[in-house]
This record gives sequence, C-alpha cells and structure tokens, in this order.
Amino acid sequence: MAQDRTTPVIQPRGYPKLAKFMVEQDYAMLRQFRQLAMRNLLYLQAEICELEHDLTEQGLLDANASDERKWYDREWWYLHQGEARGTGGKQWKLVLRVRAKLREYYAAVQQYQSIDSIQKPSHRQRKQLQKYINSESLGGLCGFLGKDLGEHDQIAPVYDAKHLGDLLFLREDPFEDDFLSHLLTGPILRLFHQIWKYFKRPLPHDTEAAAGHVEEDTALWHYSDRHVRLAANFVGSGVSSLLPMLSIIALFYVQDTLARLGLVCAFTVVFSLCMFAATQCKRVEVFAATAA
Repeated sequence: MAQDRTTPVIQPRGYPKLAKFMVEQDYAMLRQFRQLAMRNLLYLQAEICELEHDLTEQGLLDANASDERKWYDREWWYLHQGEARGTGGKQWKLVLRVRAKLREYYAAVQQYQSIDSIQKPSHRQRKQLQKYINSESLGGLCGFLGKDLGEHDQIAPVYDAKHLGDLLFLREDPFEDDFLSHLLTGPILRLFHQIWKYFKRPLPHDTEAAAGHVEEDTALWHYSDRHVRLAANFVGSGVSSLLPMLSIIALFYVQDTLARLGLVCAFTVVFSLCMFAATQCKRVEVFAATAA
C-alpha cells in the first residue's frame, strides 16, 4: 500500500534526538556516578580485606601442618603445585582470588581517577542542555519516560542542578577553563548575541517536514566554540604583547625614581593577574614568571 505523502513523518525522539544534539552542538555531557563508583570501590576493598584475612589464616594452618604444606611460605613451587600433589592447594586458590580481585580493584581506582580529571561543565551549560530536553521552542521536547531523564517524584533527572558536581564534559578539544574563557562564553557572548541575533538564523527544528510545509526555526542559536576560542587567543595574545610594551614606554617617560619603582610594582601585579585570568597557570608558574 502506498503511503500518503501528505502525512507528516514522526521522527524518533528521546535518546536518538538528544544524542544528535550532543554531537552536533558539542554538548556531550554525562554523569560520572562518583558516589556509586566510590561505593563499588568500598565493596571491592571489603572483599580484599576478607580475602586477606582468609589468606593469613590459611597460611598459619599450612605453616603448622606436618606434610609439605609447611614449606608453602618458603618454597613457591610447593605452594603452586599443592593441589596437583594432593596436599590441598587452598592457599594457592586464595592467592589467585586475591590476584584477580586486586586487578579489578586497581582498574576501578584508575578509572575513577581518570574520570574525575575530565573537564566539568558549567552551570550555564548544564542548564542549557536541560532546557533543550524539555523545551519545544528550542527544538527539544525529547519526551523521556525513564528514571534517568524523565520527570518522576522523588527522583532527580541526570541533568538536574543537584548533579552539577557529578557531571563531566566529553569534548575532543576541551575549552580552556580560565577566567577569560568564562568571561567570553558568558557575559560578553550574551551581550554580543543581543546585537548579532538580528543577522543570524537560529537552528531549525529537527523534524521531517511534510510536503508543502515550511520548516520552522527554534529559539536556539549556536555559536562555534572555534570562534570563541579564537577570540580568547586573540585577546590573550594582545594583552601579553601590549603589557610589556606599555611598561617600557611608561618607565621611559617617568624620571622620578620612586614613581618608577611604583610603576614596576604595579605592572608586575597586573602581569600576574593577567596570567591568572588568561591562562591556566599554576601558582608556582605565576611566581616563576613574575620573579623573572
């Protein structure tokens, strides 16, 4: 049977729509579940402690045995071949269980540390993603039903404000987390948008348009991170170039010794503040740069 072409095609919502938005608009944001990860580490730690106790007890029993088990603590070959030689082998089985559990434990610790070091989203980014999920005007309205992203009593969705500290931002090219970048992506970008929005088209709805239907725009504007990063690099490079030149010019025209010393101190403070605002330098690097 031929399908009526005038019937609008309903596109999948939920996870496919959200995944497309995250990839295309660079909003790949996920929960870390740090409490669950830490809880799992505590369980693994408890299992290892129990195995450690069992291995110690079994070692004492074998050390006081009258057969070749008494050599287990001094000869690895007898310990390894205990089951094959018919002397038990319980201690070696416990060693293998400890080895496997330690491997799992260290892998979980390493994974927790690596995840915890990934870039965190800002409150504005989290709020924007949450608004997209529930807003039709932004092109979202994904209609989630589950406990992860749906609306349920007593259960906060993944992108609720209470989970802000537990979210991570997956980006191929992480944006620098300094004061200048936050200033450009926050107040300055919002001020720029108030002017530029009249010359820029918002994102269209992610739907399959019916025949003869003009696709409507959403209330969502997108600005490339590459352009914002370029602006941040331009401002940072300009400040780093102008500040030394201004200090030299100022010291050239000021002849008074005390005034020159005051200018040196003032420019040093301004230089350190600019390093803090425009870069991600550590305190020891700021001290080294100002001392030089």
